[in-house]
Amino acid sequence: MNEFKEAVTKDFKRFLDESFKDKEMVMYPLYKMNIAKTAISFKSSHEEMSIMPVVYLEDMYQFYKDTGNLNYTFAQFACTVQTKFFKNLHFSDWITAEYIYEHVYIQLVGNERNADFLKDHVHINFMDLSVIFRIALPAEDGYNSSYLLRQTHMDYLQLDMDYLRQKAIQNYEHFFGMSQLVNILDIIPKKLLSTLPGKMPLEFYVLTTQKKLFGASIIYAFPETLARISSELDDDLYILPSSIHEVLILKASERRDVEGLREIVCSVNEESLPVDEILSDSVYYYSRKSGLQLL
Repeated sequence: MNEFKEAVTKDFKRFLDESFKDKEMVMYPLYKMNIAKTAISFKSSHEEMSIMPVVYLEDMYQFYKDTGNLNYTFAQFACTVQTKFFKNLHFSDWITAEYIYEHVYIQLVGNERNADFLKDHVHINFMDLSVIFRIALPAEDGYNSSYLLRQTHMDYLQLDMDYLRQKAIQNYEHFFGMSQLVNILDIIPKKLLSTLPGKMPLEFYVLTTQKKLFGASIIYAFPETLARISSELDDDLYILPSSIHEVLILKASERRDVEGLREIVCSVNEESLPVDEILSDSVYYYSRKSGLQLL
């Protein structure tokens, strides 16, 4: 890896087009969800505040190991970098208070796996989780990219936290749609039922958004949704964070073994999820009397 990093430092930039001549290539640790990677990015010396697209050294190295061709690796990742700099848009246009308020949305992350990440990013503590803020970036097919709101952005633009939170929840529902509750048996093919981890009960419901993205955030943004589900099912609820994109809901009367439920969560996290989609190893309980709590 050290030799590869030296090669990237020396040769990668020559695979980029002329527009990158005046940009400095930088490498720095970047904390993503549940993992730290080495980011490779480019910046211009005259930009006071900027967002630059990145590629990751570790991904590039894995691609090189898979192909065995250094020049091909550099050429492929150069294309990725140049594609992300699409239409010569100015990233400074996306770091204004007005743009952020209109394009911010929330995401839940786990505190334990993201301690270093949370030091530099705007967040709100929520049980053993944190609410972070993503800013949607425009693309030809809608908003499929984003950047994470850092404390430096917050301070530089003097953003109002209460208003930011309010707009982020409004935009979240606008971007991803209303919550949906589906019985797990309606979405898992029968041939896959035998592959479920442990003694996973089949009375689960899946709670997510219409677009099936960032659905776990519903338990923070819309507590009335949990109240409605509990009322409809006429029971308190166990809530299992199956990923950042959805949670599993089980009627409390169906299961009393909390440790067994926690084992299911840990098993799914370890065996079935990409690292950056893991939310938490915890189990939560919704009581119709006292609300949501961490078990």
